[in-house]
Amino acid sequence: MKLAIVILNYNNSRDTIECMESVRRLHKLNRAEVLVVDNGSDKADVAELNGWFLQQKEPAISQMHRVLQNETAVALESENSNRAVNHELQISFELLELPRNLGYGAGNNRGIDHLWCRDWTHLWVLNNDLVLSPESYVELVDRSAELGDIAGFRLTFYDDEYGLQADGGEYNAWLGTTRHCREFEAVTCPEPEHQPDYEIGASLLFSRRALERLGGFVEDHFLFYEEIDLAYRIQALNLEVSHLTKPDIYHKEGATVNPGSEKSPIADYFGMINRVRVSWRYDRLRVPTVFMGVLLALAKRLVRRRFDLVVSVLSLSFSRKLITPLRKSHAILSGKPSREALSQAYLELKSKK
Repeated sequence: MKLAIVILNYNNSRDTIECMESVRRLHKLNRAEVLVVDNGSDKADVAELNGWFLQQKEPAISQMHRVLQNETAVALESENSNRAVNHELQISFELLELPRNLGYGAGNNRGIDHLWCRDWTHLWVLNNDLVLSPESYVELVDRSAELGDIAGFRLTFYDDEYGLQADGGEYNAWLGTTRHCREFEAVTCPEPEHQPDYEIGASLLFSRRALERLGGFVEDHFLFYEEIDLAYRIQALNLEVSHLTKPDIYHKEGATVNPGSEKSPIADYFGMINRVRVSWRYDRLRVPTVFMGVLLALAKRLVRRRFDLVVSVLSLSFSRKLITPLRKSHAILSGKPSREALSQAYLELKSKK
């Protein structure tokens, strides 16, 4: 297995560094392309990431730093003094800076595009608030025959290694709501036979073939429900999904959105509006009930006297960029097209954004 890894950072360099350190400690990983994509973070946060790269002196690490300007990656002249390559191990860490926050989907897509011409067979998309167990790579290799096109993973809480954070997810298409399977259960509980409705987006392993067919993540969501959109397209393309309970992956839930506090109005807005986006795009029959579910969620916030969230969601909802339905995508889906036609239509829509 030739592995590439994309880690998305936004104003959370400390968690990103801990995630990179856990990648470095992976047993028997002797070849990898690790790309950290900074999604328009503050200068201080980027400086902390740069500090980590500058401190690495092991010859096993190739340090590279690139800045994305006008959608083109430009190598910094100062990178040469920080570059060290070990041709035996061939592990590289690289930093790609984006000029602004493009969101989860677009940020990861820029990373995938940047690595596309490199030599890898599988690409692992990781949230920066994950920590991998040292045996993660060994267990992936041992299960390589089970991986299929896409693999999702069971996640445990970072501060409680015996408590499950998610064992896949369940999706209620009538209300557009999601929930994590087996959340808060003990890791030692018997594992039920189940195939989740979707895999958690914090950790997804793609084969090159799968990414060629899917064309990457949807970019108009910015935040939340990208994995639901992905699940619809995976099903339409008839790709094989594997759900793995090993390796152990520890997740600091919520750190990538708003560390140390409750959900922000912006996060609340995208969590609600993207429910409607997904339903509008793939299952318009259920749009009325999904919309009613959103109204119910707003009513609950009024009861809790979270007027700031309600006002923010409503004001953002009346902006011009409320819902951008992909009509062509929906028409093709409803017509049950060939896998190739669906993939091509999605790629065309993506190119027109």
